[in-house]
Amino acid sequence: MKTFKEFRGNTPTQLVEQVYFKVSIPDLSPMFMKASSESAVKLDMRMKLKPDVVKEISIKRVTKSEMRKIYRAMGQGKEPEPDEKEKKEKEPVEEK
Repeated sequence: MKTFKEFRGNTPTQLVEQVYFKVSIPDLSPMFMKASSESAVKLDMRMKLKPDVVKEISIKRVTKSEMRKIYRAMGQGKEPEPDEKEKKEKEPVEEK
């Protein structure tokens, strides 16, 4: 067993945890990026895309299992389900 003096020389290590983000760009299928934060994804998109397109993207954090479900659905030819916000926007408003 190591003594306290043997442990003292080691610096603590930082865990860099990366998660998945779903990036939705209009007129394209959703793509997934692995990054440490939402701001890192935005910064990467700013470097790759035109400024007009960057304003229209939406970024959402997803789990690995959600990402797999979406990929499987896309592979089977199914359309991904729209979010609740998109459903409300598409529904016509009835006037009385």
